[in-house]
Amino acid sequence: MNIIKFSINRPVTVLMFYLLILITGVVSFLRLPIDFLPDIGYPQLTVICVYENSSPEEIEKLITKPIEEVVSTLKGVRKVSSVSGDDVSVITLKYNWGTNMAYASLSLREQLDNLRYILPEEAERPNIAKLDPSDDPVMFISVSDKKTADIKEIQKLAENLIKRRLQQLEGVASAEIIGDTEEQIEIRLDEGKIKSLGLNLREIENKIALSSFNSPGGKIKDGHYKINLKISGEFKTAKDIENTPVLYLKNGGIILVKDIAEVRETLKKEKSITRLNAKRSLGLLIRKEADANTVKVCKTVRETLKELQKEYPEINFDAASDQSKFINESIYAVLEAIVIGGLLAFLILFLFLKDLRSPLNIAVVIPVAVITSFVMMFFKNISLNIISLSGLALGVGMLVDNSIVVSENIFRHKEKGKPAKQAALDGTKEVGLAITASTFTTLAVFLPVIYVKGAAASLFKEQAFTVTFSLLSSLIVSLTALPLLASFEKKTKKSNFSVKKKNEHGKIIKKLLISLKFILLPFKMIYLIFKYLLLGIWIVASKIFSCPGKAALKFSRFFRKRFSAFRKAYLRFLDYSLENKTLVLVIFFLIFIVSVFLLTLLDKEFFPETDQGQFTVLIRTEPGTPLEKTNENVSLAEKYLLEDDRVKSFFSSVGKSTEDRLSFYLQNTSSENIAEIKVNLKENIKTDKVIDDYRKLLKNYAFSVRFAKGDNLLSSILEFEDSGLAVSVYGENLDSMKEKAEKLKRLIEKNNIFYDVNTDCETETPMIELTVNRDAAALYNIETSDIVDFIKTNVSGKKISEYRKFNKKTDITLISENQTDIQGLADKQINVGNKRAALRNLVNIKKITAFDEIKRIDQKRKFTVTVKYRGNIDKAVGELEKIIKNIELDNSNERIEIGGVNKEINKSLKSLIYALVFAVVLVYMILASQFESLKLPFIVMFVAPMGVIGVALSLLVTGSSVSIMSGLGMIVLSGIIVNDAILLADCANRLQREGTEKISAIKLAASARLRPILMTTFTTVFGLLPLAVGIGSGAELQSPMAIAVIGGMLSATFLTLILIPVLYATVEK
Repeated sequence: MNIIKFSINRPVTVLMFYLLILITGVVSFLRLPIDFLPDIGYPQLTVICVYENSSPEEIEKLITKPIEEVVSTLKGVRKVSSVSGDDVSVITLKYNWGTNMAYASLSLREQLDNLRYILPEEAERPNIAKLDPSDDPVMFISVSDKKTADIKEIQKLAENLIKRRLQQLEGVASAEIIGDTEEQIEIRLDEGKIKSLGLNLREIENKIALSSFNSPGGKIKDGHYKINLKISGEFKTAKDIENTPVLYLKNGGIILVKDIAEVRETLKKEKSITRLNAKRSLGLLIRKEADANTVKVCKTVRETLKELQKEYPEINFDAASDQSKFINESIYAVLEAIVIGGLLAFLILFLFLKDLRSPLNIAVVIPVAVITSFVMMFFKNISLNIISLSGLALGVGMLVDNSIVVSENIFRHKEKGKPAKQAALDGTKEVGLAITASTFTTLAVFLPVIYVKGAAASLFKEQAFTVTFSLLSSLIVSLTALPLLASFEKKTKKSNFSVKKKNEHGKIIKKLLISLKFILLPFKMIYLIFKYLLLGIWIVASKIFSCPGKAALKFSRFFRKRFSAFRKAYLRFLDYSLENKTLVLVIFFLIFIVSVFLLTLLDKEFFPETDQGQFTVLIRTEPGTPLEKTNENVSLAEKYLLEDDRVKSFFSSVGKSTEDRLSFYLQNTSSENIAEIKVNLKENIKTDKVIDDYRKLLKNYAFSVRFAKGDNLLSSILEFEDSGLAVSVYGENLDSMKEKAEKLKRLIEKNNIFYDVNTDCETETPMIELTVNRDAAALYNIETSDIVDFIKTNVSGKKISEYRKFNKKTDITLISENQTDIQGLADKQINVGNKRAALRNLVNIKKITAFDEIKRIDQKRKFTVTVKYRGNIDKAVGELEKIIKNIELDNSNERIEIGGVNKEINKSLKSLIYALVFAVVLVYMILASQFESLKLPFIVMFVAPMGVIGVALSLLVTGSSVSIMSGLGMIVLSGIIVNDAILLADCANRLQREGTEKISAIKLAASARLRPILMTTFTTVFGLLPLAVGIGSGAELQSPMAIAVIGGMLSATFLTLILIPVLYATVEK
């Protein structure tokens, strides 16, 4: 290879090249943005259409269904879901991944505009919003007064200053205030005076509304110019309203508003209440712009809050929730794993090699490859996130694999007496093709991940890129920098390894004992590695200040002596295996079958949960419960949280919840019977344990409680239910569907393996329906609109106009004597002109129940029962299937399906199997090209299934489950574990070409390649060890993948050392 010769002959050029890479890499690293997940374009659009004074069923019939029928036919739409509520329809369209969303939005807008003649005239124009899980608030800020619980002054400060200041910050999309109460001008009528004057509500409303407006007056000539004329008649103060005439008497007198009503500035009824640590406060939800960086936005907001704290020392500004903290902790935990993994890999090199210089030469590859990866990440627009960095962490142990092979081969050539430069050139050339092939077999397994469809592929594409960048960098360094460094070393004394034959063994029992001894050999080797690592640390620590050179030399000799003994034992067992090939193959095949069986027994999950040290308590009281009563129930839960030493802080929101979709999309809506408490825990507290405690604590109260763990952005993007399993009831008749869902819930709750059973059909609310009796209304000559205005004015007040106060619009509300009792309202008299009648004579009163919202999936109504389970998911699904069989369906339109995480697991397993098959085919093609043989790659790849043995055992021992992450680990493993077999087969082929007999060639190859194979394995294993241990925030995400790779590598390596020689001796000519 010319590149090798060029590198050795032009050292200054090579040095300048790598110096440029290092400088560029550091600059790139400092400029890389930091985020929790990669920036992916979420293919979703939301249509929001408002139709006031309409029930959910009317909204569904008149708005939702017509829109669904049209949008379902759009290109790229894979799922349509909707929520029909009071006055509003929210329809969500999920497109195929990779869809051009700009074109999709234009196409959707065109189809919605075509519906303008189908939708009711009174309905507002449908709006399109690009709402996705990344639009969730990145920060929850609490603002409270240090001295008092009164929030009136704080509200003014928040609206006029804090909100505006925060929204001006770069990257902040919005700052929404929750827990505030709007101001209004209330005109409270005196019914006695109204009756005595013969006035009615319509007349009063019209007089006030027509007295306050602004209007353009056209243009008027002023000298030589024409100027605009503006007519201003808008109310400026409450006094203006009081002095508005409502009646002109015949005697010339004027009846003003203040003569028949009390006008006062007041607050509207509270729609939501927010508290921090049980103290009244205002909440601010900070949302970032679509392309903004979460960490940067949160940092800027925190700095602004510090400035505000200095300006207003009497106010508390607290970040109740901050996504950037978990992101930073997760990123630094992965970076720490990379550094520790690199150091452990270096220690392994030091153990196996004779001097300090060779490990240092090899270890240079790690920082150079990682820094080079930062350059490529910068130009590829890849951020530092938990996915991209996991790719570097995954590759940190593999980065030195190529260098180990090159360095060890150069060392062997030096032992033959060659000059340093010639040994460097010949040694690198000899294994150059083999390490290139092994690198590309590793990279080949990531290609299918890129082509797999769905959210998971979009997320893990960055991981594939970072592993590719780092491994390609390590290959280049191994072929250029390493031979250059090795060319400066001195000659080494010549030594040869001899292969000794093993005595014959005759008895079957002895054969089986030897087989068992070798099966346990990997575990013994791991034990010895740990033992000598600890011993080495102790020796170094005791001698570091006295004689570090002697301590290192003593330890190096000690380990080499032990390794020499291990080599002899291995060669003896290899002789035995080659003489008893059939027995060895049968034993390994049986172990493989047992391992596959163990793998099927392991628990399954779609994605590992990350413990962010926070959770949300979702509280729902009975439908129709007033805000005050819901608030009392929340206070009960807060009492326990205040007394819990494990709780750092908590933020309560009563009447508004991010889980309520209508409340989330429409900021002016609220649900008085819902609440949520976001709880932040102290460090090193297990969230699951705390949730279990509060589940038991709150289960007997008169409200339903559900728990959500942390922020579920990842769950939302990957589209699986955080609740675990979901049983969906589809149909058309809501009452029948509700009956089935409630029966399912009761039956599921009786089974001990299920808990946290919830259903969304509990949104049915008691209502009183007032139906206008048209015949009676006609008899009294009273219009329906008069009846509606009368009811609104007497119950909650009617907005009749508005005026501006400090550039803020304030509602003017007309209200009569409030009637909270239906009988009192029915007895009241409606006065219209000369006609007067009691309300009960004009309407029919009926108590009914109605659903707050109607959910639909792909144009079918749906209720869902969500449930969490204990133990194996397959058993849980089996139990649910038995329960479903006991539910009788009324007609063919009804059906019950099990979904949630179970559906996503099956989908992801199919996707991973496809990727694994694709990866195996690619690896075979690369090996066939390298060996110029169609048969030899099968021998090399036979070791790949043996990795399942280690994967099954490692997952079983660590208590990990089969998930998309451990599945990815198995895919990665399929490309890594063949590398050792490639080295072994390539060396055996070369020896045979030089004239060595087949059996001798395989023995010599096994002896010569034993050390580099063990070195590459243990550097990879120890490089991944920090990731597998799972210390730090977000470590749960990467740990299963690292565990699967470590277990598979250990088993495959030790099986490679026996199986490949046996198969090679059996098959290869």
